Amino acid sequence: MKIVNLIEFRKLPAGTVYCKYKPCYFGELEMKGDTLEVDFYAASLIANVKWGHDSSGMIDILDNAVKTGDSFELEVDAICRDGYFEDDQLFGIYETNDIKQLIGKLEEAL
Repeated sequence: MKIVNLIEFRKLPAGTVYCKYKPCYFGELEMKGDTLEVDFYAASLIANVKWGHDSSGMIDILDNAVKTGDSFELEVDAICRDGYFEDDQLFGIYETNDIKQLIGKLEEAL
């Protein structure tokens, strides 16, 4: 893993796995999409609910899961525009070996 600033992050290709970094804290695991003029696209890799386009649908799904214990489908292909960062934002970049290690750990759960 390496830590880069916003300028270097913006140069990285779509498909880069990363998390926002603040000293001694790593945020949510995400995958970078295309870089735009002032921001970029990102896809969260954890706990996205597949719910369509109506946010009340997501709330209903989660409320039902809490009440009944029912499973729900995850959405791993959802991408959104990310403009929530400061000019001094840092990013933890997962390199090839880090991704392989993460995949190996997830495979243990299968």
